[in-house]
Amino acid sequence: MPDTDILARAARNGRVIVAADTDFADPLAASEATEPAVVFVSRADGSRRPPASLRAPKHRRARD
Repeated sequence: MPDTDILARAARNGRVIVAADTDFADPLAASEATEPAVVFVSRADGSRRPPASLRAPKHRRARD
């Protein structure tokens, strides 16, 4: 699913996006939207993959 679709879906449903992917900032900034909220996380070791505790279980991930 494209980032723009994820942002739109989150805004429609009042969700907050937690991401290690800073690419979410580009379409959000370009749209000048105030929603959804996006929380960017990073790991001390520089890894972009979020820790398992922040990953959604497979059955809860957004689907197309």
